Amino acid sequence: MPLDQTVRAICTISRDTSRLFESTGRIVLQDGSTAIEATGKYMKLPIDRIADGDFELEWFADDRPAQARVELP
Repeated sequence: MPLDQTVRAICTISRDTSRLFESTGRIVLQDGSTAIEATGKYMKLPIDRIADGDFELEWFADDRPAQARVELP
């Protein structure tokens, strides 16, 4: 991972049930190439049980499943 450039973290929810969801995430470099990609299966829990502090997520929709994007400095 380059330390001297901005990267994007993109997550796509591929399956969503009442108790679980599955997603694919990837880190995208400035040139548009994917540095790393992973998939996971997660239990749904209230946000206050899994995260401390304040944070913001930018939600947007297009022709893909629901996505969350967090850009890190």
